[in-house]
Amino acid sequence: MTPTEIQLVSGFGEQGFYKIFDLILSLTCYGAFMLGFIIALQSLTIGSWGRSQTVLLACLTTTFICFSWIVFDAGAVFLEVDHYAFIQTFKEQGITAQANTATKNIMIWQETSRWPSIINVSIVMEIFYQCHSSYAAAFERQHRSLEAFTLYAQSKLWRFILVILMIANISLNAGDAIWDIIIKSTEFSKSSILDWLGVLLSLIVNMVATVLFSYKAWTHHRYMEGVKGSLVRRGARAQKILNLLIESGIIFCTVQFVYVIAIMLDAYSIITTSSPRSPRVPVDTLFVTASACYPVAVIGLLHKDNKRLASTEISNAQNSAQSDDICLSTVRDFSGTASSSLDATREFNCQ
Repeated sequence: MTPTEIQLVSGFGEQGFYKIFDLILSLTCYGAFMLGFIIALQSLTIGSWGRSQTVLLACLTTTFICFSWIVFDAGAVFLEVDHYAFIQTFKEQGITAQANTATKNIMIWQETSRWPSIINVSIVMEIFYQCHSSYAAAFERQHRSLEAFTLYAQSKLWRFILVILMIANISLNAGDAIWDIIIKSTEFSKSSILDWLGVLLSLIVNMVATVLFSYKAWTHHRYMEGVKGSLVRRGARAQKILNLLIESGIIFCTVQFVYVIAIMLDAYSIITTSSPRSPRVPVDTLFVTASACYPVAVIGLLHKDNKRLASTEISNAQNSAQSDDICLSTVRDFSGTASSSLDATREFNCQ
């Protein structure tokens, strides 16, 4: 074997090692995702069905399809490289021809592997938008007062800003994927400026949404300080939901920040994807898993809380109805007793 062929074999072997690691990590994360997916579907069926549930169900289904495709793609790339680079041989052309054939056959997987991740990130932003819209509408329904209107009169403006940022982010990510197809990037090519710029814009969108939820949590806490009675329970639930959205948003923003750093290291340093020092293999899988698990976790936790809320409201309604019946019976008994006493008095006077 020539030094070039030895280098090719070493490169494919090293790449196969990291692909095995990536596949094991992806399958482990996929198992955890499936568990959360089933729980989220079960919690989504609780309560009345409306437009919001339909949108969230569509998001869950799309996330499941995209994440399944990502895991399938990881396994397919590994099998393609292993088959064409090591199993199938070209005696006349040599191992260089085998390497070129393997690279050519995995090209279709490389061209389609970006789209599921882009769709999942878009779904995360849609979840942010739906949670923001649903919370604003629920708050306005529960607290119809001047203070509530003052605090949430600008919700439409913020929703409009989020929509504009979402459209810009989706367009940039789609352009990045198309650019990768045009330049025919391979597994060994470095990242481009569009790669980290798209993730950075997505990070900015999620940071804006998380800051917005933090502001709403602060204003909601100030508003609920002067509220008494049955609204305190609902206010505590709303505060809990906002805290959940803030904490999950911070975690996802942290994952995105680490992913941006990893892409920039890959784009502006001598580190390549096939290098043992490359942080891209675990970070890529972590980012893809976080993008898929975030909608599942948020939907499952929020609707699990809705189940407890629905049970509490039904119990309160039944207790209220029983109290009303008791009060009505008491009034009727008192009225009947008073009428009987008045009739007896009239008969005595006539006699």
